Amino acid sequence: MDGSSIAVHPQSASARLAALAARLGEARVSVGDVAAALGDTGLGLSLVLLMLPVFIAIPGMPVGIIFGAVVALLGLQLISGRHGLSLPRRLSAHTLDAPQLRRVLLGSVPWLLRAERWLHHGRLAALTSGTSHRLIGLILVTQGLALAVPIPFGNHPPALAVVAIGLGLMERDGVAIALGLMLSLLALVWIGVSFVASAEVLAWAAGLLGW
Repeated sequence: MDGSSIAVHPQSASARLAALAARLGEARVSVGDVAAALGDTGLGLSLVLLMLPVFIAIPGMPVGIIFGAVVALLGLQLISGRHGLSLPRRLSAHTLDAPQLRRVLLGSVPWLLRAERWLHHGRLAALTSGTSHRLIGLILVTQGLALAVPIPFGNHPPALAVVAIGLGLMERDGVAIALGLMLSLLALVWIGVSFVASAEVLAWAAGLLGW
């Protein structure tokens, strides 16, 4: 895919992702090409797209580490006052299987359509203004790091939080962003509890084996 040849029009998230899927070829596509294709479509859609592979198993792809790193990097850029996505060369060059990515995009359209029915422009406007972007950036950093933690089913809670924030930014719906912030807190609690539970299980197993 040639990122410069893709133009995504200002539509809903579901329509934009369906249009992007239609433009994917049959070869592998780099993360940088996908980011370039979304460069003028806004922060919100980029966040939604980055989280889609987390919900669909892709063999051989460490989605939590790859996309969590991108989300954390985007959060750091927001904290510094930058709104564009600038990827490190190594991460930008990482390639994805285009047919798999297309299936992920098309599979997301039905549930995105359902989510969009609940979005309303202009609610809780304070959370969609520029002054809130540093707070959102900090949350994105924490959720990006949480995505990289190797816990069974640990990727889904932070991914849901990022999707809610992304949809809220797209539609300038502060209620959706507030929901994303609450989900972020719950995701961190879930990961903390999972860590404690894992440690307890390991300690029990070690005692049982006499280690």
